[in-house]
Amino acid sequence: MSRGTEAPEVAVELVPASLEANLDSLEAYVTGAVEELSAEGLDCTDPDNYRWAKGARAQLNRMAKAVSQERNRVKRDYMRPFKAFEDRCKAIERKATDAAKRLGEPIAEADEAWRARRTAELEAFYAEGADLLAPVVPLPRLMDGERWLRRSCSLPKAQEEMAAKVAKVADGWEALKAAGLGDALPDAERAYFETLDVAAAIAAGRDAADAKARIAEMAAAVAPEPLPEPGPVPEPEQAPEPATAPATWRPGPEDYARMAGEPAPAPEEPRGDWHLTVTGATRSEVLALVEAMRAMGLHGSIRREGAAS
Repeated sequence: MSRGTEAPEVAVELVPASLEANLDSLEAYVTGAVEELSAEGLDCTDPDNYRWAKGARAQLNRMAKAVSQERNRVKRDYMRPFKAFEDRCKAIERKATDAAKRLGEPIAEADEAWRARRTAELEAFYAEGADLLAPVVPLPRLMDGERWLRRSCSLPKAQEEMAAKVAKVADGWEALKAAGLGDALPDAERAYFETLDVAAAIAAGRDAADAKARIAEMAAAVAPEPLPEPGPVPEPEQAPEPATAPATWRPGPEDYARMAGEPAPAPEEPRGDWHLTVTGATRSEVLALVEAMRAMGLHGSIRREGAAS
């Protein structure tokens, strides 16, 4: 196939064949035999009728066989040119289809390369004209289907439509900010830049605000009551004063020390049970406190507030 040559149109001229046969006389003979049989029936017990019936049956069978043979012969002869025509047509069809398939691969590669170039041109135009919007709304989401990537749509036309689309997105954003959504605006904006649908974004923002309110109510309902502030440590009860010494005086250790010129030992303090409250201590600090109390000869128990003893 040379370039610049148009494919010829398919042109077929059909000349129907003319068939001549004595079908009328054959049909008249068969009709006469049928009418004679169906008039009043045929009594083959009569010798004449019997001989006639056998002869007529043989002739009818021979006629039917001859007609069938001629029909098949004529059909073969009649269809022979058509069969040659059909085979030639099918061969041309296969050849043309195979050639078209072989051309399909380089065409697809060329189309893909063209689409890649067009996409790069559109992305560059988008990033330059809407540098703030481009990172938030990718180009495929802004595109009107595949229209901008078709050869039938010129690059200036695609850029013009893109600029109009960017302006429409900006107008929608302004309308969203003016909808009085309050704290629900961030959720509505997130939905808007995903769908570019103002009504859907407003509904999504309000739904998010309602959900947050329900969660806050639930959290307030199940929150534990605050623990009371620890009160002052009660003062230990004073041990009862020792009974008054008897009238007879006996010197004590302090008296002997005074007489020997030594300082008198400090009187022993009364002992009692104490409850100690430590606020905001770590485990390591409490263990250090226990060691210090043991070194002083003090014994008892310490438990953490709210834990089992």
